[in-house]
Amino acid sequence: MKYIVFLVLLMTTTCQKNVTQNESLRQDIPKIANVKQQDSIQNQTQIDEYEPEYFTDERKIGKRKLNRAEISTYKKDDRLFVKIKFYTKSKSQWVQKSEFDIEKFGELPIDPEIKDFNGDGLNDITFVSGIAARGANEVRDLFVYNPRKDELVHIKNSSNYPNLQYNRLLKCLDAWIFTGSTTTVFLKLKGDKLVEFASVNDSGIERTINVIGRDGKERLLRREKRKDDGFDRYINYNPVQTYR
Repeated sequence: MKYIVFLVLLMTTTCQKNVTQNESLRQDIPKIANVKQQDSIQNQTQIDEYEPEYFTDERKIGKRKLNRAEISTYKKDDRLFVKIKFYTKSKSQWVQKSEFDIEKFGELPIDPEIKDFNGDGLNDITFVSGIAARGANEVRDLFVYNPRKDELVHIKNSSNYPNLQYNRLLKCLDAWIFTGSTTTVFLKLKGDKLVEFASVNDSGIERTINVIGRDGKERLLRREKRKDDGFDRYINYNPVQTYR
């Protein structure tokens, strides 16, 4: 008799354990479904709340008061694009010289920036076209003014180099890239592309300095320990110097 009671109790406990586990699994399923549904609703809300942006300038870009840039955003098939129109003044009339359409990723404002990116004394223009590394890498498309042709040139691979700026010391551009470490990349403008010629990679405890030869091959110039912890942006690679 005691043996039979023990078996009944054992079976009851086992059944209750299985029911509890199954109920736990069933509770998890709707949670996962709800998350996906919420993400879908959020994405749809962002699309529904999209508002076009518009920017124009004729006082700073290129030859001041003789050139004009217009930047606007638009949506097509639930994708965002940026349209850039560039004008030159002829007989007191604005004549369109060029037009570009660039796909934009993310909901950040385009935040146009007009400044000299190649050291010729004439202003160029960039705008935000994406973002990466949770906001650390600001991705911009760069358009450089060509005074000889009186037009804007789209630097086609500029979005590959986040946080771009003009480097007055080396008379080049440099980018500051965040991954697991940080890398300062030094770049020259050649036609409508940026070409790397050196870089400093900073892991926080050591840095490696690399140069790229005319053959396009990268070689290690030097590896050195850091004297302090941190991640720096470098204005020079040989010798290593940081921005102040």
